[in-house]
Amino acid sequence: MSSDEPIYELRGVSRSFGSGLSENQVLRSISLDIGKGEFVSIVGPSGSGKSTLLNIMGMLDSPSGGACYFMGQPTHEMSERQRVKIHREHIGFVFQAYHLIDEMTVYENLETPLLYRKVKTSERKSIVADILDRFNIVAKKDLFPEQLSGGQQQLVGVARALIIEPRVILADEPTGNLHSSQGDMIMDLLRKLNEEDGVTVIQVTHNERYAAYGHSIIELMDGSIKTIHDTRVG
Repeated sequence: MSSDEPIYELRGVSRSFGSGLSENQVLRSISLDIGKGEFVSIVGPSGSGKSTLLNIMGMLDSPSGGACYFMGQPTHEMSERQRVKIHREHIGFVFQAYHLIDEMTVYENLETPLLYRKVKTSERKSIVADILDRFNIVAKKDLFPEQLSGGQQQLVGVARALIIEPRVILADEPTGNLHSSQGDMIMDLLRKLNEEDGVTVIQVTHNERYAAYGHSIIELMDGSIKTIHDTRVG
């Protein structure tokens, strides 16, 4: 379900932290197009800039230089408030550490993104009920994150990312803390969302087998793109 129309266009994106002698150049002139409906894996050693790149695409961070376009909009020129609005409306984030709110039940964690979007109470209840059913976690709705296994917590994390019906899911090491069977479950779910619902999926992973789920594999090295491999042409 991929499209030639890009959802992301990056042109010479760089990111550095600090200044002067202590400046750390994390990304160096990244230029990249990602089409709508693609499944992309970003790989590379620790410190190669993978998560920083994902955070810029997710508008959790902004580049030090270059241009980043999301659906044709120049996010590098936007205020933080504008970027947050686009993030909340179109992007679902899945983290390695789950990032569920410990003091909230599964139901409340799922409801939170809808509260940010000021969805009416009756509609919120319907949407949360639907996604609890879709992910087969109705029985877990009143439990707190600490009462769930790692796989169950990540399942809730994916469900929370999807509840806003995002155009993009950005997944930062989504299987990093999971057993292989739990990891397989999460990856199969992401692939199904990509293939059946047309959601663009961009994941960062150290796992070679899970990287191969991507239509393309982007390898970063020292903040630069080393290779881009299209898995569909061998």
